[in-house]
Amino acid sequence: MKVFITPILTTLAVAQLLTVGCTKHHETSSVSQNKPEDALVRDMKIGGFPDDPNPGLDALLSKGPRVMPDLARLLQSDGSRDERIKAADAMGAIAYHNPNAPEVQDTVPVLMTASQQGESEVRFRAVQALGAIGQGASNATPVLIQLTQDTNSSVRICAVEALGRIGADSPESLAALKVALSDTSDDVRVTAKQALEIVQRGHK
Repeated sequence: MKVFITPILTTLAVAQLLTVGCTKHHETSSVSQNKPEDALVRDMKIGGFPDDPNPGLDALLSKGPRVMPDLARLLQSDGSRDERIKAADAMGAIAYHNPNAPEVQDTVPVLMTASQQGESEVRFRAVQALGAIGQGASNATPVLIQLTQDTNSSVRICAVEALGRIGADSPESLAALKVALSDTSDDVRVTAKQALEIVQRGHK
């Protein structure tokens, strides 16, 4: 069973988002500041643990929301699968720390598209990034509701989590979360329970 923090953050997200802001990485990040965004994305590591060095990600986080358009371009590109995974990871991490930035919220349509096509490893990260934006991604709710029925369990987990982080309390969203309580995946069921509790609590 997962351990949840508030707002909800699945273990899929923890390994990526908690790598942000580790002080021991700041020196490497400052050295990387002058690199273009494409190079920083290539320097990123996929997955790992919170204490693992990830200078590419640290440098992108230091640059902040202003790199979101470039990351969105990479996410939509014909580049390698790993580059698109890394771009989605970076977008989610930046969004988590800057959910209200206009540059972040402007990428919602790109993330919505990426969440619905291509490899599942890219799609669940795009869904994760929508959840990191939170209420600013509320117009993605219909897509997220559909994705709670996705064939890939990681996509379903992140879609359910994102509905909770957005606070989506429409009848359709609540119905989708209730259906997810009976999902074949234990992780989806646990995440759905937490999301539903948070949405219902916020609706009171």
